[in-house]
Amino acid sequence: MDKENNVNPMNNLSDELTLSILIKKWAIELGFDLVGFAKADTPINYSHYINSIENSYHAEMEFLSSSIELKKSPTKIMPECKSVICLAIFYNPPVPEDYSGINSDYAYISRYALGMDYHLVLNKLCKKLIAKIKNEIDANIITMHYVDTGPIIEKSFSSMAGLGWIGKNTLIINDKYGSYMFLSEILINLELEYDKPSRPKCGNCRICIDSCPTKALIEPYILNSQLCISYHTNENRGNVPNNIKSKLKTKIYGCDICQEVCPYNNKLSTTSHKEFFPKSGIIRKNVSDWLSISELEFKDLFRDSPLKRLKYIGFSRNINNVMQTI
Repeated sequence: MDKENNVNPMNNLSDELTLSILIKKWAIELGFDLVGFAKADTPINYSHYINSIENSYHAEMEFLSSSIELKKSPTKIMPECKSVICLAIFYNPPVPEDYSGINSDYAYISRYALGMDYHLVLNKLCKKLIAKIKNEIDANIITMHYVDTGPIIEKSFSSMAGLGWIGKNTLIINDKYGSYMFLSEILINLELEYDKPSRPKCGNCRICIDSCPTKALIEPYILNSQLCISYHTNENRGNVPNNIKSKLKTKIYGCDICQEVCPYNNKLSTTSHKEFFPKSGIIRKNVSDWLSISELEFKDLFRDSPLKRLKYIGFSRNINNVMQTI
């Protein structure tokens, strides 16, 4: 992060609107599908987030409960911050119609994890956008960026920036892209033309809540991770409780049911970002087909995948858990 403070970002630009238009143009040209700006302020549902932590709905994910004070405002992270540039990429991969977390005969890996790790892709694009901003406007501009890693409540800021609303399944939902979006943020010391917050559009619908096999969505907008299949197959490094095991069916990594049933995810196109296309050989495999994978094969196949964090021991545990119940 550049710490110089003698920045005059408007030297060659007339106003915040012009600057904002340029940044949006550059973001789309680089490959982002959505971009919006929010004021560096307290996130809209900060108190809701705190309540969730106090109720231990984050389970053992300490990264969610840490740095609470920093999450109160981007200025706590970067005192010079004036705006949050919110960015999103649509990732819905091309998969067969019968590839589903709801009721699939095949081993199920969450759609977001079928291709390359989104952290790698979005981090690279954020760096390119920052370089473009500094090269075209002022090299002394101060920035920090995050891809689902820092002390920023990204879904709140994405909603504040107009990228979508927070749905009852706790995910950001966009009219065009549904909820299949990866998010990232750039904190910047520039005043921008802030976008209007997204208006909630879930209405009376509660299909995501009613469809969750473990009732992890305990009420609208509240997810108890201790009951969530995705948490237990992605983040939990210990034993998976029997009440979760019994609901796994063929899910060896992730779930997606609360997304697949969402009306805003019906009839979506597939992503144009080929980095998120399924890796060869991981679709239409039976759970038993994964039993023979060696640690070396696992590392080679998933070297740039979200599954890399799970490690071979965690993947093997998931396979064995599913085999016990099918």
